[in-house]
Amino acid sequence: MAVSTKTQSTMWEHPQYTATAKAVRRMRDSVAGEDVIKSKGVTYLPHPCHDPDAQRSAEQVVRYDAFKIYAEYENTPGNTLETLVGAMFRVPPTIDLARMDDTLINDSDGNGMGLEESLELTAAECLQMRYEGLLVEYSDLAGLDPSEISEEVRRDLGLRATIKHYPRESIVDWSYRVINGAKQLNMVILRDCERQVVNPAEVGASAFNRETIEAYLVLGLDADGGYFQRRYVVDSASNSTGKWSEMIYPEANDAKLNHIPFEIVFSTERKVGDIPAQLGYLDPISLKAVHRYQVSALLKEALRLTAQPTSWSKGWTEQSLALYQKATGRDYVSLGSGEHIPLFGDAEAGYLEWNADSNGLFKYMEENKKDAVALGAVFSDLGEQAETATAAAINSAEKKGVLSTLAKNIEQSYRKVLGWVAEFDGTDAEGANVKLSREFVAIRLSAQDRAAIVAEYNAGVITRAEAIRQLEKGGVLTVEAEALLDELERAGQV
Repeated sequence: MAVSTKTQSTMWEHPQYTATAKAVRRMRDSVAGEDVIKSKGVTYLPHPCHDPDAQRSAEQVVRYDAFKIYAEYENTPGNTLETLVGAMFRVPPTIDLARMDDTLINDSDGNGMGLEESLELTAAECLQMRYEGLLVEYSDLAGLDPSEISEEVRRDLGLRATIKHYPRESIVDWSYRVINGAKQLNMVILRDCERQVVNPAEVGASAFNRETIEAYLVLGLDADGGYFQRRYVVDSASNSTGKWSEMIYPEANDAKLNHIPFEIVFSTERKVGDIPAQLGYLDPISLKAVHRYQVSALLKEALRLTAQPTSWSKGWTEQSLALYQKATGRDYVSLGSGEHIPLFGDAEAGYLEWNADSNGLFKYMEENKKDAVALGAVFSDLGEQAETATAAAINSAEKKGVLSTLAKNIEQSYRKVLGWVAEFDGTDAEGANVKLSREFVAIRLSAQDRAAIVAEYNAGVITRAEAIRQLEKGGVLTVEAEALLDELERAGQV
């Protein structure tokens, strides 16, 4: 049955998905930076003229163009995201696949994304969106003809299990129900949109066509609890109808699965089935950045119109003007640098002054930065200040338990995902493990701290080996503590 694309997508969208769509888009745009934010026009920067009819006048169109051009957007969401992900992966994660296929290390998704890169992507998504989806399947399984899907065909084609990433925007709908006494994912609908060249052979010719292929992948459990996939591809030619694929039942070890191998990774602790409406840790920082951009536009317009030096004069009479003209030979008052201005009678001249210290726009910009920094935002300060600000942002996030909780959740989710990969590949996931470092900031001992360690060693409170290990952990040594201890032992100094 032909179904309207708009009607179908609207019907599929979970109410929560629809309600949060604008906030999700704002988060993406705020991280993308100034060019993207400005390209959205009044979405993020309302017109300073409040009359909709007047906004269309030539004068107001020119005004808005200048309003937007001079506005400054500080990409604190992007800076903060880069800082936090960098802190989480400052020390490379420990990945042990044990008896699993180690191809996954360098290509986890079938498109060349390494497993460590996959972990970083998940962390970045969760910090922005609070959750991300991971689907385990055989390479391009959903794109094959159902009649061709068999264990023999999979082996012949060299198919293997891969981990596909689905961001929050792609997780359109979901439901949970109790199955065999446990609440689990019962259905999830995933949306894919890909822009492709219709005929690659035409590239380089005078013209070639592109089209956006939109598809929906339905993952669910049937009445008997068996896992199936079904794909709906929108017909780009008609732009109104689509076509359903046959129902596909992926198998592992020659048997249907009784669960959906789709894991939703959260940045915070959640109950099973509780999909959060809130965005991630960066959300309030994103809002502060957009508000700062809006006030920056108002401030820059005020600076252009009122803060530039403007001359004035008063008190002229016909007699004083005649004397000025006779003395200077000019019919105007010149207030330029180095100019002498002879004034007669009660005539006065000067410049208008703009008191920035008491201006509310400047005050807001100061308060906005303080609030954003308190939320953990990283501004683009330079030099030593930047290093201090970065460390402060990491410490702020860790005080709230954001990085440790996220690291723990990623570890748990990837262990589960690796189990599904092994199940599909017919290997053993026992012993496979993913471990993220909790050393988010490089520790460097101060001179006083180092002296205290030496004093404790001299007093016999700690051993020489312990002192050396503490110095290594504090970033003092140029070699590993164990290597240094071995060297000292060989020299008979331990």
